[in-house]
Amino acid sequence: DSGMEYGPTYYYKISALDHVGFQSLFSNEVSETPFDITAPIVQLESPVSGDEFELGTNLDIEWLAEDNSAVVLLDLDYSVDNGLNWSEVTKDQENDGLFSWLVPNEPSEEVGLRLIARDLAGLSDTSEVTGLSIYIVYPEVVAMDPSPGAINWYQTDISFQFSRAMDPD
Repeated sequence: DSGMEYGPTYYYKISALDHVGFQSLFSNEVSETPFDITAPIVQLESPVSGDEFELGTNLDIEWLAEDNSAVVLLDLDYSVDNGLNWSEVTKDQENDGLFSWLVPNEPSEEVGLRLIARDLAGLSDTSEVTGLSIYIVYPEVVAMDPSPGAINWYQTDISFQFSRAMDPD
């Protein structure tokens, strides 16, 4: 079963009569174009409930989505309040099974992800994962120049290296 149904079949006949009385007949059968009655199927594969991730890092979100038609577009949303409010991550994502999400600066132990797959007929399926956490990791100074202690009058540069990327602003 392809998930496609066809509308009713129609027949038409055209006849032409010339001035002498000769008649020509042409007939054909026409079916309405098929319409899609099968929704896509989508399943979030990763992350899974209980996973924790650090804000400001990239998280690979993986899924499986299929449909009887070739085109499936996906919308990905996240929530930090157990699904009461959703924020868009991406819209009309290609169905390649992977999206790298920059985890937002919204620490929470009530994080959820929602993936909605839509086909060209407008049919959809939704997969959600809850029980995720976004946690904070504060940057630490891992190196500095000059070394801690007294500096002299001629020291014009001071540099620090942090354990994570810093916002240049």
